Amino acid sequence: GFDRLAAECDVTVAMPLRVPDWVDEEGYGPLDMLLDTTCRQRMLEGGNRGGKTSHSANMAAYDWLLYGGPGAEFALLAPEMKQAHLIKKKLFEGETTNRFNPPIIPDALWLAIPEKERQEDQCCHMVDGSNFWITHAKQAGHLKGRAWVRAYWTEAYECMHSEVHTVARARLVDAAGILTLDSTPGRDLKHWLKTGVVDVANAEKHLAMHAKPTDPPVPRLTRILNFSSMRNPWICP
Repeated sequence: GFDRLAAECDVTVAMPLRVPDWVDEEGYGPLDMLLDTTCRQRMLEGGNRGGKTSHSANMAAYDWLLYGGPGAEFALLAPEMKQAHLIKKKLFEGETTNRFNPPIIPDALWLAIPEKERQEDQCCHMVDGSNFWITHAKQAGHLKGRAWVRAYWTEAYECMHSEVHTVARARLVDAAGILTLDSTPGRDLKHWLKTGVVDVANAEKHLAMHAKPTDPPVPRLTRILNFSSMRNPWICP
């Protein structure tokens, strides 16, 4: 782990995380979601440039610090490889909006990352023996057989097959991992993301906010936050 690596070198590496400081009507915000280990799904929704994927990438970096190690695999998912590589860019290369946002994970902490979307090795190899596997989520069969510690799925609404969601969650069972999804809302009210994730999270939230002190605790297995470009720290001064 990192304790062993730190003992073997004399280099100090800073890895600051930028976490929005707002909270919703329940008093739950991005920092709470970052630290929440009791839920099994985290849903970030909102319009374009709301900071959804950027916060998901920050959570990926934080989770890696806690749960990485030899053989640990984290998954970066998207409908297309090009979109999945956008998460990689935020984590390892940095990106430019109205200003340059440096990479979240310094290059001293990784060994190799894929440069192209079509090269054979689509893993980001970390210094502690962890991997971030970059892949598309077009078919459920493509994801079978791999166990993950955590998974981060961007633009999940663009995937029309609920089976992919089922398999993604199954890959996390052994590690009691968390699936993080982000997406811009769509119009199809029967889409699996709406009925199986968003509606479930909102129902749990409603029950918790309206529970009486004498009621038993409401399980919060799916958490949801709504992001807006008006409070996006990656594009706002």
